[in-house]
Amino acid sequence: MLSWVAMERIYEREVLPDARLRKRAGVRPLRDHAKHLTDAELLAKLRSLDIDQDWLEQRCERAVSAEEIAGPLIDQSRSHGQESDWIWICVATLWRRWFPEQPSFEELDDKMQAGYKLLNSGGAVDACRI
Repeated sequence: MLSWVAMERIYEREVLPDARLRKRAGVRPLRDHAKHLTDAELLAKLRSLDIDQDWLEQRCERAVSAEEIAGPLIDQSRSHGQESDWIWICVATLWRRWFPEQPSFEELDDKMQAGYKLLNSGGAVDACRI
């Protein structure tokens, strides 16, 4: 089974550049789409789940990924498709903003991908510093 962050990367790298695949797969929200949203806007997308900063902090202290937190929330809300994507995206984005010192699988994967990109462009020293 693929992680949600891996599925997002496949969508970004394989589906978005290919018009035929994009048409078949449809539009999906991505974590990049949440960067411009305020905390209040992200929380509004989670309004039916009664989540606040204290609630999320308690979960982030025990979890290794936003996916681990989002899974039960998706089940609880009975969300599907883009709604379930947004639950994971909001949790991952708020985790990064509110608890940057608390590592997550998503953050680790993002750093690894940035390192690979630098390595492939000849920036081996900079890749090792990430």
